[in-house]
Amino acid sequence: MKHIDIDRAFKTRLIEQIRQRKLKNLTSSLMAMLQINPHGKELVCVCGTGTERDNTEAIYRWVELETCCASCTKALTFKQLQRSFVRFLIDTTGQYPEGI
Repeated sequence: MKHIDIDRAFKTRLIEQIRQRKLKNLTSSLMAMLQINPHGKELVCVCGTGTERDNTEAIYRWVELETCCASCTKALTFKQLQRSFVRFLIDTTGQYPEGI
């Protein structure tokens, strides 16, 4: 019985590590694509809880909340995430582009 529990715990931890790695990659890709300063604090109050140290942590937090579980993270494409993030920023800040 213990062997099954250890295998299950190991698999769960492995899946979570893979998810965290993908979240970090998605966060880095978003920041690079949108040319966001990783060390700035402009997005902390918009994307995060207000306790994050910088934009990187704030956007990571947003990406983490946007992808609730490992299966959501696996199914999400970068383009979908990018669209969702830009829409979130526009809706949150109210800074709509001209003509919309």
